[in-house]
Amino acid sequence: MRYGIIDKQCGRFMILSDSLTSLRKTITLHMPQFCVDDIEEYADNGVECGFDGFYYLKGALPEQPAPLAEEVKERRRQYRIENCDSLTLEKVRKTSLGCWTTEDEAAYVKKMREINDYIIRNMPYPAEQEQYLDNGMSVVPHVGIDV
Repeated sequence: MRYGIIDKQCGRFMILSDSLTSLRKTITLHMPQFCVDDIEEYADNGVECGFDGFYYLKGALPEQPAPLAEEVKERRRQYRIENCDSLTLEKVRKTSLGCWTTEDEAAYVKKMREINDYIIRNMPYPAEQEQYLDNGMSVVPHVGIDV
C-alpha cells in the first residue's frame, strides 16, 4: 500500500510514500501546507508514474506532449555526433595516410545512410514543423548525399 495526498483537480500526488509513519512525520515537521488528516491510502496498482516524474492516480496520467522541433533537432544532432564523428575521423585519418579505398568509401556511405535512416524513423519532427526544419529532404551528414 501507498499513502499520499493528491491534487484532486489533476490527479497528481503532491506527496507519496510507502510508509504512513514517515509520511506523517514529514508532513508534520517539514510541510505545514499539508494536513495529516488529508492522507489517503492507495493500492500499489492504482498509482502510475508519469513522463514528468510525478505520480498520478491510475487513469489520470496526462499525455506526453509532442517534442518541440528544437528538441528533436538537438537529439538528431547529438545522435549524429555520437555515431558519425568516429566514422568521419577514421575516413580523414585513412585518407591522409593514402589508404582509403573504394570499399572503405562504400562501407562509409552505407553506414551513414543507415544512421540517417535510423534518425528519420526514430526521431521524427512534429508533423507540422517537419517541412520547415527538414524541407522534406534528409541529408546524410558529412557525406552530402540526398536520400
